[in-house]
Amino acid sequence: MRVTRKSIYLLLVAGSLPQLAGAADAPAPAAPPPPAGTDDAPANPVKWKLSAEAGAVVTTGNSKSSTYNGKFRAIRTQGPWKQDFKLSSLAATQDDSTTAKRTESSYKIDYNFSRHNYVYGLLGLLSDRFSGYDYRYSESVGYGHRLLNDQRTQLDVELGAGARQSFLTDDTRQDEAIARAATKFVYRFPTGAKFEQDLSAEAGRYNTAAQSVSSLKVKLNGYLSMNLSYTVNHNTNPPDDLKKTDSITTLNLVYDFPGNEE
Repeated sequence: MRVTRKSIYLLLVAGSLPQLAGAADAPAPAAPPPPAGTDDAPANPVKWKLSAEAGAVVTTGNSKSSTYNGKFRAIRTQGPWKQDFKLSSLAATQDDSTTAKRTESSYKIDYNFSRHNYVYGLLGLLSDRFSGYDYRYSESVGYGHRLLNDQRTQLDVELGAGARQSFLTDDTRQDEAIARAATKFVYRFPTGAKFEQDLSAEAGRYNTAAQSVSSLKVKLNGYLSMNLSYTVNHNTNPPDDLKKTDSITTLNLVYDFPGNEE
């Protein structure tokens, strides 16, 4: 049998076909892992807590009265930053006459520079004509220290300074510097209930305004809770010789929006 150059070439090609087929079927090599620090997930993810609550009391018959109140709160945290927005409103009528109308809101931003220490900025707004204020604005900055911070208990204390502008119902205006002090205590029960106590005082030339808010929140299911709240507002020098102390008691149904981060 004569071996030619052409037959040798055909034999080499035929022998290489199984290897080429195996190489085509072999999986592609895995891509190298991305360098450290290039992960798609952000280093400091944004976390939200949103809640809304409302309550009402209505009576009819020999006398007609109604009381409505609502609250909204949004908390945003990212890394060392925390933003907290609060809005509350209350309205009451008696025999078709308005007897109470109060709106209060605040915006607070914290920067935590260690586990137990932070600085903050706070803006506040109050409108309560039945307490003598068309509007009252306040701005303050300060330092906060977290005395307790574990899974069940939190205790913060704050000291700061700022300014306040009060527009009274008698068309006068009061501008003053203020000193601010506040504490916040939170206790979480093993059953899921939560108790909160907020105390704050802003002292200025014309008036010292103090507020105490005590609340007990009990979960009904995944998204719904009941919140019993007792608020005391005290002014050392109220406008128009009004009473120095007001109190508000509410029992509200609370909705915690899905996706809230604890």
